[in-house]
Amino acid sequence: MAKKPETVFKEKVASFLKTLPNCFYEKVQQVAIVGSLDFTIVVSGIPILMELKKSSKDKLSAIQQHKAEKWQRCGALVIEACPENWDRVRTLLEEISRQKFKPWSVVCLK
Repeated sequence: MAKKPETVFKEKVASFLKTLPNCFYEKVQQVAIVGSLDFTIVVSGIPILMELKKSSKDKLSAIQQHKAEKWQRCGALVIEACPENWDRVRTLLEEISRQKFKPWSVVCLK
């Protein structure tokens, strides 16, 4: 059985993120929590949330838009990626990954 185009695109994005320097990501697969974006990513210290769409015509749902705005207010970059804009998104992520950053230390507050 052939994979859906959205699945193929998600696998392409995940494969790229695996190779990106200074990057950690998780695919978000929350069936019970509505509105979560597809990927939570940190590249060179910058928090990024990414929602994948099968086409540039598709938009965030109202709850996704609400959550995206909350993330943005806290300083995260929110990206809507689709096959049509993937080359630009990939280039942006590569540019961010080349930036110098100082990792945080693990802090335990008691």
